[in-house]
Amino acid sequence: MLMSAYRSLFALLSSYGILLVANGLFGTIVSIRSKTEAFPDSVIGIVLAAYFAGLLLSSFYAARVVAAIGHIRAFALFASLASTVALGHLLWVNPLLWGTFRLISGFCMGGMIIVTEGWLHEKAGNHNRGRIMSAYMITTYACAGSAQLIMMWGSPDGFKLFVFVSILYSLALMPILMTRSQTPALPKPNRPNIWRLYQVSPVGMVGSFIVGYVNGIFYSLAPVFAYNLGLNTQQTAIFIAIAITSGMLLQLPLGKLSDRIDRRWVILFSAVMTTLACYLLFTNDASNPASLYLCGLFYGSVAFSINPICVAHVNDLTHDDERTQTSGGLLMTYGIGAIIGPVLAGLIMRNGDHYIFVMSGIMTLSFALYTLLRLLIKPRHQQKKHRFKPFAIQSPARKFGFSASEQKE
Repeated sequence: MLMSAYRSLFALLSSYGILLVANGLFGTIVSIRSKTEAFPDSVIGIVLAAYFAGLLLSSFYAARVVAAIGHIRAFALFASLASTVALGHLLWVNPLLWGTFRLISGFCMGGMIIVTEGWLHEKAGNHNRGRIMSAYMITTYACAGSAQLIMMWGSPDGFKLFVFVSILYSLALMPILMTRSQTPALPKPNRPNIWRLYQVSPVGMVGSFIVGYVNGIFYSLAPVFAYNLGLNTQQTAIFIAIAITSGMLLQLPLGKLSDRIDRRWVILFSAVMTTLACYLLFTNDASNPASLYLCGLFYGSVAFSINPICVAHVNDLTHDDERTQTSGGLLMTYGIGAIIGPVLAGLIMRNGDHYIFVMSGIMTLSFALYTLLRLLIKPRHQQKKHRFKPFAIQSPARKFGFSASEQKE
């Protein structure tokens, strides 16, 4: 059953993987190029945060596009526009225009995330959603991480990498355009409802915001952090590649574990470990690049494992016809966090580059405490639902005495 689901999603994940190579490379070269163009750190933070503002906007409008023209054509539209925008950075080197281009890129990426995740969740059930989402995130981090190594064969100061990004966006169309798998039903173009999302899953919604905040800082400013520490372009590429690629190390183990126990315990573990990783990065002076690489590996393996478990947790409690709206709501909360994070971090970097990890560590520690609090709150009618444990088909929640309706925390 699980392998059948994987096979039906191969074309979708192939297109998404190529897209992630393009997007992962694009974000890093824009970050480093902004620094070499002598943009102030505060301006770099704003320019790069515009990408996440585009993600936020996509949570309102991209689902309407999908509902109007279908999943495949919407994916093609967003990928084509992203390909075009990548070349615009070469024509005009200006913070205002680059911020506009990043806004458009974020909107396109958000649209493709909505298409991909909506498709994935329709193919998944509560019994295997954690593992399917983990496979999705492994694709994400393997492709986004390997993209960083492409910088070793080019310079962000030239034009070749930007052109290559544009080519990759275009190539991402091929697998999904050739798929014979049945596409999901057209979604209802409902606007995301954050309050409804919070009612369904407080930990999932708050976690989406925290993940956006922390990931926004890392993706936007970690290349600047490494570059300012004295690493050259190749060393910076290796650091970012290791950190992002290591995000797939714990995806399947934690995904499988979260299918068997309350997902919030797994989220709590990952948040605590991420706080520790932030401390290690804060205290590292990069005098030995290898030690920084190891810290990056630890950080990526735990920090990037939070999001798929939060997404799976929310979708466990969501009706099938709400999948796209739920994906848009999660994207909205992620986008809000990802806008705030780089802007504040860009300002605090004036006091030292390491302080971006202080900000991240405070947020993940706060989230860990909040998750623990939610776990200590007993679900309503918990004892009554224990009587319904011996059902023929049980969700992971019911195995531990909870129904989906109860697990609203």
